Amino acid sequence: MKSKILIFLVVIEVSIIVIGGILGVLMVNIKEQIENIQCSADCCDGDGEEEENIRITSPQPNDIVTSPLVITGEARGTWYFEGEFPVDLYDKDCIKIGEGYASAQEFWMVPDFVSFQATIEFDPGDSTTGMLVLGKHNPTGCVQFDDNLLVPVGFE
Repeated sequence: MKSKILIFLVVIEVSIIVIGGILGVLMVNIKEQIENIQCSADCCDGDGEEEENIRITSPQPNDIVTSPLVITGEARGTWYFEGEFPVDLYDKDCIKIGEGYASAQEFWMVPDFVSFQATIEFDPGDSTTGMLVLGKHNPTGCVQFDDNLLVPVGFE
C-alpha cells in the first residue's frame, strides 16, 4: 500500500514539474513575442505579405489617436474566423492598453477583401507612442498560421 502511495506521489511531482516547465516555456515565448513588437514605424514595412491579406484605412501609420479608437479597413475572408479577428493596442513599453475584435461589415466567407470595423477604448497613461496589432484570427493555435499587421500610432 505504501509503495502505491509513493508511486502516486512521484507521478504527481513529475506532473507538476512537467506542467511548470511547459508554462515556463509558454511565458518566455509570450514575453519574446511582446518584446518583438517594436513600437516604431519599422513594424509596418514588413515583406508586403500583410498588404496582400489586410489593409487598414484608419488609423494610418504614425497617426495620433484618441480613445475610443475606431479602426477601419479591409481583410481577406481568410483573415477572419466567424466574422471577427483580434485587435490589440500596446503602449511604448509594449504593455497592452486596449483590446477588442474587428467585425466584418459584410459576408466574410469569401477569398476577396471584406471591410471591417473595430472600436477600442484605452488609456495611454503617459505614453506618447504605441502599436496597434491586427491579428489574423487563428482558431487552430498552430503558430504557422499566425499573422499580424502592426501599425505604429501616437497618443495625445
